[in-house]
Amino acid sequence: MIGYFYHVIEKSGHPPAAVYGKGIVMTRLKELRKEKGYTQIKMQHLTGIDQSDYSKIENGKRYLTFEQCRRIAIALDTSMDYLAGLTDEKNPYPRSASLENQG
Repeated sequence: MIGYFYHVIEKSGHPPAAVYGKGIVMTRLKELRKEKGYTQIKMQHLTGIDQSDYSKIENGKRYLTFEQCRRIAIALDTSMDYLAGLTDEKNPYPRSASLENQG
């Protein structure tokens, strides 16, 4: 199993999300938020997640629920897979028509 992780690290340049758990989520959340020029208060308005809870998520003191991850991915225009470290592609998948109509 250790050999697998070294192989993945060697090919991608960084370990898979399973190796460093929520660290990648925290890093990507903060990076994307700052790239967009959003504050944590702005994220509260966009996602409905209280600013103090959002701060705890970004700082690794609280885990995301599925619904929170979904809301954040939509607000930051990315995919849940990117936030979880399952892909390095920031761009979101094409949105479903039902999601677009929720506006």
